This record gives sequence, structure tokens and C-alpha cells, in this order.
Amino acid sequence: MDQSKLFITFSANNKYIEYARCLLNSLRANYPRSRACVRIVNVLEGRTAELKKDFPEVLFIEDVNRHLCSRLKYVKRDASLGRGKMFSEEIAYTCHSRFKNINFLIKNRAKYILSVDADTIFRRNLDDLFNLIKENDIVINDCSGNFTEEGVFGLRVNKLTKRFFNRVKGIVEADLFNWDIDTEAFKVAYSEHKENLKMAMLPKSYKDKSLTKDSHIWSGDGTSKLKENYIKERERYL
Repeated sequence: MDQSKLFITFSANNKYIEYARCLLNSLRANYPRSRACVRIVNVLEGRTAELKKDFPEVLFIEDVNRHLCSRLKYVKRDASLGRGKMFSEEIAYTCHSRFKNINFLIKNRAKYILSVDADTIFRRNLDDLFNLIKENDIVINDCSGNFTEEGVFGLRVNKLTKRFFNRVKGIVEADLFNWDIDTEAFKVAYSEHKENLKMAMLPKSYKDKSLTKDSHIWSGDGTSKLKENYIKERERYL
């Protein structure tokens, strides 16, 4: 793998393929010097073929796991809705599989990684964020260890971050259908490595749920994807 590139990774199941298509088109338009690595979970064969044809520059990981139940049977708290929200085994697996993606990229010698959600829209050049990632071990929304949102984070691959994310991956995979297990895993890994980690705060412009006009990255987290300006922006890239 080209170690000079920023690798951008996320996971999507069949229901989120149009969001994935929007993300990839927005990335191609606004930061084409990066490379995307996408895990597609239980995506229909025809849709997979279309994605590969339309995005030949993207590294796709086909993850067919028919043992995952797609029935909505778990509940997570959603602050944006003010109530609980149902999710399935497949949804939880897809969300948490980003740590598999990071492990894959590390094994294949990627140097700089940005993990994002599938409903992300890239809107501006990412050079400043890339430079921040180059200068720090981890770039995330909270440097104090009180993690609340891990939807977007960057890492510079080295011995320390390899240990950190291997620890996170192990904790997450041991309790895969616990929606908040990634937060707990980050806290544990941070407590074990905080003395040596060089961390930087992720500026709000790179995960903006308020959908501010000049932000670099819009997040469709929660009800943000239902807002008119998000819908219009998404339509530009479909």
C-alpha cells in the first residue's frame, strides 16, 4: 500500500449502499488523493458488482456473513430522537467491523488511516486534517479519555497505535452486539496507553452534525440525515 496516502475506511450493509455511494462520490470530488477501503457486509451480488465498476479505485472487502440476524431486536439510546432505537445483529456487526478494517489496513502497511461513518459527506479538502494525523498518534473528539463519539477518528500507524487498536478490537469482538462497546473499549485502551499516546482533538468541522455551511465533513448521525440541507447535499453525489 502507498504509505504516503490517507486511507479512509468505513463499513456499510445493503441498506446503506446509497449512503456509501454518496460518500465515495463526495470523496472523489473533494479529496481524490486519498484512497478508500470499504467493507460491504451482506451486500447483494449485483450491487457489489455495480460498486466495483463505478469505483475501481476503491479497495472493497466483501464480507458475507449469513449467520447475522437482520431482525431488529436490540435497543440503543438515541439522544437525537429522545428515545431508544432498535438495531439488529447485522447493524451492530457492520458498525463495529471498522476495527476489522483498521486491522486489515495495518497488516497491509497503511501508515495513515481515517475511520468514518457510512453516512459521511466530504465537502472540502482534507489536507489540514491529514497533517494533524501525521503529527499525532490518534486524532479524536476527546483527548481526556471520556470518549462519547468515535464515528470519526484518525490514527498514525506505529507500534503504540497497533497495540491500542488491537486491544480495542479484542474488547469489541468479545461483546459484538453491545452498541456502546466501542466507547468502553476506547476507554480501556486509553487507560492502558495514555502515558505514551500523543493525541489531538478532532475539530468539529470534520464531524459536523449541525451541517454548518463551511464544514469539511457533514455527519448524517442520528436525525441529521433527515434535515433538508443534508438531503440536498447527498443528492449532489448520487
